[in-house]
Amino acid sequence: TKGLSTFCTFIGSFPTMSSLMLRKIGTAMESLPTLLTFIRFLTSMNFLMTKKTFLLPKAFSTF
Repeated sequence: TKGLSTFCTFIGSFPTMSSLMLRKIGTAMESLPTLLTFIRFLTSMNFLMTKKTFLLPKAFSTF
């Protein structure tokens, strides 16, 4: 019966869990533009870094 009570507790807590998940998803939707801006920033930084790393070996080969 222990497994059954655990299962019942899980089923009982499911609505609250799903509402929490929905709230989290809603917050994520609100913060999505910020996240996209951050990702865009990261990719541009990455692009600059790769450009630099491509330029660095050339600079070292001139020594």
